[in-house]
Amino acid sequence: MKFHIKNLTKFILFFIPLISSISYADNYCSRVRLAQSILSQCIDEQSCTQVCLFVVNTAIYIGDENFEGYEQFQNIIKSLDCNTIVRTDNMDEVFAWRDALEISTMHWIQDNCETNKN
Repeated sequence: MKFHIKNLTKFILFFIPLISSISYADNYCSRVRLAQSILSQCIDEQSCTQVCLFVVNTAIYIGDENFEGYEQFQNIIKSLDCNTIVRTDNMDEVFAWRDALEISTMHWIQDNCETNKN
């Protein structure tokens, strides 16, 4: 099973609305900052596998109630097999996903966290 840019784009489009669905009471800005720092640790197959596992576990941890309208995407993320997706022959696509997600989270943090002081 090859993980294509189309799938990476779907994941990115899923992640940003997800950010908005979690309340600040859960200290979401801290979660996004942590996710962004973990994304930057994706530098090779082994580290990217760990980042993928973090993303999957985060989707599981956040809970269904915070995925209203995005249930299908949550199920896709929760069912990802990181060992299948992150492979030596697929690293360019994994790095493209990582870079796009890092930029998106940086903009979200600037717009939502720095102005709210969270």
